[in-house]
Formats: sequence, structure tokens, C-alpha cells
Amino acid sequence: MLREDVSAPASPQELVEFEAVPEQVNGEPRKSPLTMSGLYRSAWRWHFYSGMFVIPILLILAVTGMIYLFQPQVDPILYRDKMRVPLAAEGSVPVPLEDQAAAVRAGYPGYRIVSVQTPTYPGRSAQFSVKNEARGEEGLDQWSGVHKWVFVDPNSGEVLGDLDPKNTLMANVRELHGNLMLGGQEGVGDTVVEIIASWGVVSVATGFYLWWRGRKPRKALKAAGKLRGRSLVRNRHALLGMIAGGFLLFLIVSGLPWSHFWGGKIGQIQAATASGKPSFSDEATTSTMKMKDLADGELGVPWATEQFDVPASDPAAGGHHSGGSASPAGGSSAVVAAPIGLDRVAEVVEREGPAQYGFKVGMPEGETGVYTANLTQPNNPHGNRTMNIDQYSGEVLADYGFDDYGVLGRAVSDGVAIHEGRRFGAGNLWFNFTICAMVIFLCVSGPIMWWKRRPKGALVAS
Repeated sequence: MLREDVSAPASPQELVEFEAVPEQVNGEPRKSPLTMSGLYRSAWRWHFYSGMFVIPILLILAVTGMIYLFQPQVDPILYRDKMRVPLAAEGSVPVPLEDQAAAVRAGYPGYRIVSVQTPTYPGRSAQFSVKNEARGEEGLDQWSGVHKWVFVDPNSGEVLGDLDPKNTLMANVRELHGNLMLGGQEGVGDTVVEIIASWGVVSVATGFYLWWRGRKPRKALKAAGKLRGRSLVRNRHALLGMIAGGFLLFLIVSGLPWSHFWGGKIGQIQAATASGKPSFSDEATTSTMKMKDLADGELGVPWATEQFDVPASDPAAGGHHSGGSASPAGGSSAVVAAPIGLDRVAEVVEREGPAQYGFKVGMPEGETGVYTANLTQPNNPHGNRTMNIDQYSGEVLADYGFDDYGVLGRAVSDGVAIHEGRRFGAGNLWFNFTICAMVIFLCVSGPIMWWKRRPKGALVAS
């Protein structure tokens, strides 16, 4: 059973720090050593108990975060037979997207195409996200909202195979990192991670205070040649804690937009303050959907756009732009509209783009649904661009990018990119890797120091 060691003698650090001092300094009463020691001990106990609560989960988050940094590099290696294809011959033209989609539908009857990601780099395959409506929620991946990823060689149109998005190595790492595999994005695990993040702030704040108060004692120990053993570990713990603490706070704060409670609150603030609104074309009408709901939530639109309204397609536009057919003789003059198809969408995107790293298209849902093209730059959220395209006329109904997000949306977008280690290229990735390594050291060295210091046979905050 845990108890506080209130009768324990002062530590060497406290003894050095609170040696005899004059009662007055420059004519002003000086704080008593007892008062200062009490404050130090209070901070230490808060640091101890918050650390005891935080460390097990924080260690998991640091290890999984360190691994997930390399998801863009690892997946194409592990699943090279599906994600990699031979480089296209010079002057060759990719197979039309509609033909690729037809191959997917033929190979996976009963599945509906939710979205398609064109190759992000030369030598990469196209990725179709598909969902089997008959299965409902059974086997559905909570993160992507689909049942399978199907890969197609854009040079030949051949279906290369599929992956279950919830059973890849990195999917499991992400699941452990995001909610500890304890039940969904809005379940127990997500709540636990949010609570741990909040208590992590307490650990960092008290750690900074302890580091500041311990500067002179550490210097005295070093001068006396006594900075070794447990004292050396404690010194390294304090030093790395001071360096990593600020960045750990940033990682905690920048990770909150993914959480259920705090992420929802931040989204509400952005919506309430009108922090960023897309501009629609003059003829566009608004649907009842939000951007986050498009393509069953699988499109992966930037966080800052999730609460944006989605414009609606006009079925009547088919008679003017998309070759819709007139009704039989003697019937109504109404026109049966037909969607323009993925190849026309690709033409619009390339004309408005260009799409340097490929693009992702969410398929329209219902007769007023829109094609939504999402263009992202892996290392630069400032290059993000999203377009809602009328499924019948091909008109761009809404077109917005980073500058349209508003102050809060831009801050979150940059914060998320830094958190994922991709905002400043390889330097950002390896910097985050180093911070994770420091956090792991802190999580391990803290309990070791306490274990060596504790009175034998007792679990106390000594």
C-alpha cells in the first residue's frame, strides 16, 4: 500500500540547498528553509504520483509513436507486392481510372468503391477503398470506415490484391497509440489517453520546477566529484526532462485534435468562431453533410475542413453538361443525368491542380452528392487543397486550401504535421524520434531512481 514518507530525512539535494542562511537579505525577511523545503517536497510528491499514473501509458505512447513515424516508409516495404509497381515506360499513358474501377468491381462483387487514391509517387499503385454494405459494421475498420483496400497497377489495370486496413502492422500500432486497443475512437481507450495526456502536463510542470530548484545542488555535487551512481542518473533524468519536457507538452497538445472530447471541443470552437469558411460558387447549394462525413469518413480531409459544409450537386445539370439522355417520345422533357466519372474528375483536378503527389477522390453519395478531390503535400499542409465537384456538370462548387482554414485551423494543421514528423521533412521525423527516445528514458529512469531510494519493504513517495 502506498503511503507518504513524511518522516524521511531530507535528501542530499535538500541538505545542500537548505544550508544555514541569514534571516534577512538586503533588509528583507528571507523565506525560511522549512517553507522552501515543504514546497519542494510538495512538488516532488505531485511529480511522483502523477508519474506513477502516467508512466505506463506514456511509455506505450512513446514507443508506438516512435514506430508510427515510419509508417510511410514501412508499409511500401512490408506490402511491396501490392503497393509497388514497375516504373511506367517513357511516354506511356496510365490506364483510365474508370477502367481501373471496373476491374475492382469485377474482382470484388458486392463491394462499393468509396474512394480512390491515385499513385503518390512513381512506381506506386493506385488504392481503392471499398465497402461491403451487406456486412454492415462487421469487420469495418474504425479509422478508415471501409472493409478493404484494393490495389491496382495503373500501368496495366491489373488488380494486385487487397489489405484489411485494420490488420496491417501499422494499423495495430496506430490502434495502440490512439486508444490502447480498448474500444474505438470514442471508447474507453480514447478517454484513458486523454486523461493521461492531462496528467502528463502535471508531470512536466512539476518536473520543470524540480529541475530549477535542483540546479545549485547538482552543481555542488559535480564540483565535489560526487555526481555518480544514482546522483548521475538523477542528473541525466533532470537534464533530459528539461530538454524534452517542452516538446512533450507540444506533442500532447498537438495530439488532442484526434481525441474525442478535446478534439470535439476544439472543433466546436472553430465552428463557433467561424474560424475559416470555404467560398462556394455562385450557383452552389448547401447539403446537410459535413466534410468529415464524406466517403463514410474515409476521405481523410484535413482536420481544419471537417466541419465545413458540403455543396450539393444539381441533377438537372446533366442535360447541359454531361450528355444526359432525353426521356422517350411522348414523355416528359426531363433529363436523366449521369455522373461524369472518375476520368472527367481527374481532368478537372489536373487542370485546377496540379496534383504533384497524386490526389484522392471521394465518390458521390446519392443524387445530390459531390466528387471530393483531396490534394495533399506530404511534408507541407500549406499545400493542401480540397475541391467539391458537381457529379453531373464537373463544375467546381467549392475550392479551398490552407489560407481558407482560419487561424485555429491553420495552427492545428501545422501542429498535426509536426506531431506526425512530416512538416519539415526528415529533420522533423528524426527530431520527433529523438524526443520519443528521451521520453522512454525518462519513463524508465524515474522508477529506477525511486526503487533504489525507497525504504526496503515499503512503497513510499520518498
